[in-house]
Amino acid sequence: MEIFKCTFWKWGQGDAALINDGEFEILIDAGVSAEGGKVVQYLSGYVDGDLDVVVASHEDADHIGGLPAVFDAYTVEEVVDN
Repeated sequence: MEIFKCTFWKWGQGDAALINDGEFEILIDAGVSAEGGKVVQYLSGYVDGDLDVVVASHEDADHIGGLPAVFDAYTVEEVVDN
């Protein structure tokens, strides 16, 4: 059985989640643009290199606004959006 950690947090008005099994990380959303730096700072304690997958659940600014800061800070292997 594989164990992974899933962390949910609220950045401003929007939400985000990180799924991490120690080697593979999936970020789902990244809150509002004003919180992008905080998202990157938080991720630095959990992401050990590239982000494997970033999921943009939908195009509302309170979910994807922080993604530009994430893309500036990390190489992202795959982006999934609707």
